[in-house]
Amino acid sequence: MSSSQWKPDATGTVAVTGMEELVGRFRVLSEHAKLEGEEITGIKERLRQVSREILDSVSGGEEAKRVLIRAGKEGGGVEVSPPDYEKDGNRPSLSEATMKEITRAGGFGLLVDDVEGGEAEKKARLLELVSREKVVILKGKWVTDWFLPYLEQIQGQVPADWGLPEIQEITKVVASGITRLKELSRSESPATRSVAEILLDKGLKDMAVSYKK
Repeated sequence: MSSSQWKPDATGTVAVTGMEELVGRFRVLSEHAKLEGEEITGIKERLRQVSREILDSVSGGEEAKRVLIRAGKEGGGVEVSPPDYEKDGNRPSLSEATMKEITRAGGFGLLVDDVEGGEAEKKARLLELVSREKVVILKGKWVTDWFLPYLEQIQGQVPADWGLPEIQEITKVVASGITRLKELSRSESPATRSVAEILLDKGLKDMAVSYKK
């Protein structure tokens, strides 16, 4: 390849020739990797599904933390384990799209339809399943020029041209309410089942799948 060949076209792209064999090999391997990746994803989901059913059916009083699906004569197997849902990061904030999906399915109220009492009792029970939290995000000068010095000493007023920190309201599944949500996902009411299933699917990190020798 000569440097005189390197001329960008109208879009700014430099077209190079002379490496067709390498490019062809890359294309074949890329397509193969994509197909393998899709197959692995499907296998993982099937193993998660089986493990989820097993963990949900464990006898009361017995603590099961993971499932080991044995490989056979060669030994080892695939270990499937749910994350520690007590850790906040394993219960992602529900996205705006998920919130709309829940609304279309009938709303959070379906989860507490069977609760006796008025609105206060229903709201209290709902807060045992999902929480609403306000998160303040500090960026730029709020951190470098205000927050860090503030830890040592509060000095003066924040200049008006800094604007206001971003405030977000997030919704998350409550860790202690997961068992109840699993019960509601088996409700006789299709609408209640749907809302509970959305929360369990979108509000919890998926189970880890790994091969153990």
